[in-house]
Amino acid sequence: MRPSRGERRPGRAGEFDLDGFVTAIDAARRALDLSWSAVAARTGVSASTLTRMAQGRSPEIGALAALAAWSGTSLDAFVRPTRPASHETAGPSAIARVASELQRAPELGRTEALAIAEIVAVAYERLRRP
Repeated sequence: MRPSRGERRPGRAGEFDLDGFVTAIDAARRALDLSWSAVAARTGVSASTLTRMAQGRSPEIGALAALAAWSGTSLDAFVRPTRPASHETAGPSAIARVASELQRAPELGRTEALAIAEIVAVAYERLRRP
């Protein structure tokens, strides 16, 4: 059974602020003086998905990625922790951010970005404080 809207799933370290993300997308849409249909056409995200998002229903990750790329919005800005980060959870988060940035670097291919991220992860694990 799925939790209702706004209900947290036990054990999750974070949640996505969909309302905030939709507000940011709407601001970008208004700044460009576009209709929601035009946003759908420019992003490849269906109008029905945009409507469902406005109603508080989570879209697929591909739709989120397309809308974030179109608007220049970082999805990271809309992830909220549901519990304090411990030393064990802080490391992977930092590594995930580095890997994400490397994969966005236009001068690196996917294979190169993943290789560098792996090197950083190994160095991090070896050098981090206990």
